Amino acid sequence: MKQFIRKSMALLLVLIMAGTHVVVANTALETQSFELSPIRVTMEALGGEVEWDTTDRSILITLLDNTFILFADSQNAYVNNETVTLQNAILIENGISYMNPDDFLYMLMRAFDLEIESHLSGTMLEAHLLAPMLMELFSVPGMVVAIVDSHETFTWIQGFGYADTTQGIPVEEDTVFGIASISKPFTALAVMQLVESGIIDLDIPIVEYLPDFHMQPSPTLVGDYRNITARMLLTHTSGLSVQFHLSSIFDYDYFSLDEHSPEFLNLFLDNLAQYYMENLEGEVYSYSNNGYILLGILVAAMTGDDNFFDDFVRYTDEHIFAPAGMTRSSFILDDSLMPYLARPYDGADTPDEYIFPNGLPTGSMVSTAYDMARFMHIVLDDDGKLIAPGTIRLMMQPHDFDFSNVGIEYGLGFARFTTEDGFVAIGHNGQWHHYNAYMLFDVDSGLGVFVANNSTTGLEASNFMAFVLLQIAIIEQGI
Repeated sequence: MKQFIRKSMALLLVLIMAGTHVVVANTALETQSFELSPIRVTMEALGGEVEWDTTDRSILITLLDNTFILFADSQNAYVNNETVTLQNAILIENGISYMNPDDFLYMLMRAFDLEIESHLSGTMLEAHLLAPMLMELFSVPGMVVAIVDSHETFTWIQGFGYADTTQGIPVEEDTVFGIASISKPFTALAVMQLVESGIIDLDIPIVEYLPDFHMQPSPTLVGDYRNITARMLLTHTSGLSVQFHLSSIFDYDYFSLDEHSPEFLNLFLDNLAQYYMENLEGEVYSYSNNGYILLGILVAAMTGDDNFFDDFVRYTDEHIFAPAGMTRSSFILDDSLMPYLARPYDGADTPDEYIFPNGLPTGSMVSTAYDMARFMHIVLDDDGKLIAPGTIRLMMQPHDFDFSNVGIEYGLGFARFTTEDGFVAIGHNGQWHHYNAYMLFDVDSGLGVFVANNSTTGLEASNFMAFVLLQIAIIEQGI
């Protein structure tokens, strides 16, 4: 436990001092010694306020609505008006007060009602400390965190801030967030279900299944849409553009106000036929929303009745969300889910209107931390609940492709991320307009993290939080 205390406290403090940007610090911090920590510097770095009372030689600390009172040369202390006994007395040296990091951890755990010996309690503490700082730094009104350990059948979910600031509605485990491009692994899962059923083949051109799929000849003779396969679409190597060349976000009803516009998906093939490929199929990685919309249409066409919008929603509701027990997840935000929605913001103090994304398969999914925790357990357990055992592991494997200039390695709906210090994680992120989310896995340890927030300005907050918490959980699990 002491080793973890030093690593986690050191990691948190170094990240704070570094400016809290999306750069995951390395874990060489274990070489640093934190036998005694200066109280003022540490607490102020965590966002707290420290006052010294010369009369009774006491230290008053306020941190995130918590109050701590310490006494010089004493082990007696108060945490939120409750008496606690520290392991070590507070040391005053040259006018500076110090305390042992074990006592720091104990005191903070008590403040957040965490048990010091409970599973991943240190990681939970990191979440409690980091979330408010990141929310303030990036002007985020609400955030939710889910952490799972499939080896221990363990789930922890915590909401921070507000789903609606004006009404004082807090973020909770069943608060609905837009998860944007985390929709893609779910669309990929639907495709792979059809592959396992023998309905489609990953390497047969999709024109065999979608005879109405057409594109314009390339003016530079680059690419032939008739060669595009589902595997190419899944790995973003199909040669399709990112999306239509839009003059505004509302062209083609890609997005709409008030409610979803089903015609975007139902007319997608007609609109796509006006464009040509941007790259040679199978030769260039180019992240493509259009590609995943096309995959969703493939699922709908192979399983439905020629209404791509309704058929895709029906298939995913029946074959993914229902069997997974994800009761507040869907590719459409309908009236049953609207009351649970985290209100969209352009910053912590600027509420905005919800914009409905109509490219369902690529980025319209909504979900909750509770539902995403269930999904992460299914992925990590690989128990065949949604798809044959081993298939999800296959989906996580990077495509046989040179990703050296890309920054990530992409598989069949999942990406492999490698940080600057060599940390590797599997998952997907999502961002559009007012919502940001990240889902990350460490398959070997059975750990997963999901983070979401409801502000346009919150992209770095969710990214940073997810990577830091997963690394801390791995460190803590190994102790």
